[in-house]
Parts: sequence; C-alpha cells; structure tokens
Amino acid sequence: MERTNLTEEQREMISLLEISSSSLLGVINDILDLSKIEAGKFKINRTPTDIINVCNSVINLLRIRAKEKKLSLEMELDPELPAHVLADSLRLNQILMNLIGNAIKFTSQGSVTLRVEILNSKGNNIQVKFSVIDTGIGIASENIEKIFETFEQADEQTTVKFGGTGLGLSIVKNLAKLKGGHLEVFSEENRGSTFCFTNWYEIVKEALPIQKVAKENFTPFNNVKILVAEDNPINKFLIVKILKDWMIDADVVENGKDAINKLRENHYDLILMDTFMPVLNGLDAIRMIREGYAKGKENIPIITFSAAVMETDTKTAMDAGANDVISKPFELATLHEKITKYATATY
Repeated sequence: MERTNLTEEQREMISLLEISSSSLLGVINDILDLSKIEAGKFKINRTPTDIINVCNSVINLLRIRAKEKKLSLEMELDPELPAHVLADSLRLNQILMNLIGNAIKFTSQGSVTLRVEILNSKGNNIQVKFSVIDTGIGIASENIEKIFETFEQADEQTTVKFGGTGLGLSIVKNLAKLKGGHLEVFSEENRGSTFCFTNWYEIVKEALPIQKVAKENFTPFNNVKILVAEDNPINKFLIVKILKDWMIDADVVENGKDAINKLRENHYDLILMDTFMPVLNGLDAIRMIREGYAKGKENIPIITFSAAVMETDTKTAMDAGANDVISKPFELATLHEKITKYATATY
C-alpha cells in the first residue's frame, strides 16, 4: 500500500500501522528476549540513535490509548540532548513502551509524563535519565520488588481491576541491567508512581546524513512461477500482490495437501509455504515432497513463512527439508533476495 498513491492522512495511518506492527513484534520479542537473557545469550546492538525520535514514536503510538482513558500524555525533553548517541534503539523503545504502557494501564485519571534529562557528562559521554511519572494507583512499598517478577501483580485486587503486568516490567528490569543502566521506582499508594531508567551514552559527533525515504525499486522476474501455500486471506492477498508487481506467475493453495496435488500437476520454480495450515501443515507437506509424493519434484526449492523467530523453529523447518525461512513480518527486500537466490536456480 505504501508503494501506491496515498493522501497525507493515509500515509499517517500507514505510519501508525507500521509502529503498531513493530510494537506487536516487540511483545513477541519480550517473550523471546526473557528466554535469551535467562540463558545468557542476549546481545546489545548499539548504533547511532536519535533519542528524541524514539521518544516521539513511543508517545505517538500510546497517545491513542491514553486518549481512550481521557489521560493527558506529556513529554518533557532536555534541550541539551544531542542529535544522536550510540544506543540500542530497539531495546530503548522496548523499555519506554513497557514503562509508559504500564503507567497508562494503571492510571484512571490525571496524567502520564515522559521526562528525559541529562544528569551528568564525562568527555564524550552523557548520563541520561528517562522518568515515567503517573498519577495512578501507586504501589505499597512492600510490593515494589514483587511487580518485577514475571506475570506478577502488587495484589489480587489490582489484578482483577486492571489486569496483570505480564512480562513487561520483568523485561525492563533485565534490559536495564544488560545495558549497564539502573532502574528505580518511587511510588506511594493512591498518589502515583515514577519509574526511572538511567544509563550512559556515547555522543555521535559526526552529523548523520539525512536519508530521504524513497520507494524501493525491485527488478522484475522473467518466466518465474511460484506456488504459494497460505491459508490466511490477508497474507495471501498481500503475497500475491507483491509477486504480481514483480511479474511472477503465482498459484495459491490453502493447505499442504493441496500444495502437493498442485505440485504434481504443474511445474514451479519455487514454493512459498506457510508453516501452520489446516488439513496438512507446511512442515509435513515439505517432508512428503522430499520423500517423493510429487514424483520428480523432490528437490524443488521451498521457503517457509513463520511468525516464530526462535532458532529452534528455524532449525525444525530446515530439518523438515525447507531451503530457507522468512519470519513474519518480512521486508520486501528480503523476499526479493530469497526469490532471486532460489527461483532462478535449477533443481
């Protein structure tokens, strides 16, 4: 849709949808990250990051939720904040999303404020404090540590009224430690809470070039035919639209059994196979193809689509006989690259 002619309002809506999609992926990542942290396999990836832009994105996404509860959602930024610092923008976004989202959840009236300020500086490094201040229900001092436990709540009455905290605060606490930061909580029952995340960042002194957002132009394919096995109507529509834009001839089926039958009757250069489908799932269909259920097509390249992004899930697909795995949501460039790699090869 982004590649079509849109009004300014439609572009804003798509931008919000993109942020929402990233947020949903962040929820999935919360679960995966906690597992990685506990296993000692989690890595921080610091790149030049615009802190102000990260804060604006989070506030813009959560503003709708605050508006629904008639809450004021404010942001106070230190005017001395540099243009860019070295930070893991994804994890900073994750921390702020969880802290602000949690504040909105447990505030019935009043306001939620994100305050960002520079506390100290040493050479080319600054210490930045992110404070999330709410006028919510507050937390009794004896329950403060408890809220950082996975899926825990300060008390049962709060759980009934507002719901649980899920993995959010547990993830924030662990991420804060990994980033070399510090997390503090100041709270008083019925008066509100303040969650503060503090960390040191290196200033990026060289100005980053302003990159204009341009439509990606992908080279169309010649005489490529792909079998798509996907049961979700929205995913099916989008994939077929993308393939047609790239001049690819595509047939679509809704389960693994139909995929095998279609493969028996036709020649394809590649199969795009969803993992979870009715009648016969994608992994079982791949195994059957490799075992010769579509005679003469045992070696056809197969790429699976999966919402799961764990290494074990990727290994399971590869063990079943898939040539590659693409995680949803995917980038167009990734899909184009994979099709180029596999569909143009002989098998």
